[in-house]
Amino acid sequence: MPELPLARHLLRARDLADAHYDKPLDLAELARAAHVSERHFSRSFRRAYGETPYQYLLSRRLERARHLLHTTDMQVGGICLEVGFASVGSF
Repeated sequence: MPELPLARHLLRARDLADAHYDKPLDLAELARAAHVSERHFSRSFRRAYGETPYQYLLSRRLERARHLLHTTDMQVGGICLEVGFASVGSF
């Protein structure tokens, strides 16, 4: 079976971050999804998408929080927890 290119593995990890942005995700888990070491994953992800995996995950969480702030009556604290932040202070 031919090996998939790195770009395909990075896409798999990015899809994981998109689908589970509200859960605790760490670099090790994302790197495992891409089938590469954490260091190689971090460098390759940044090269491919223009931001680090952490920045990408943070962007997804903030986008979702912004949407919830505009479209729901949820409290800020509830939104923070809903999108994966540990506390209002980390929002």
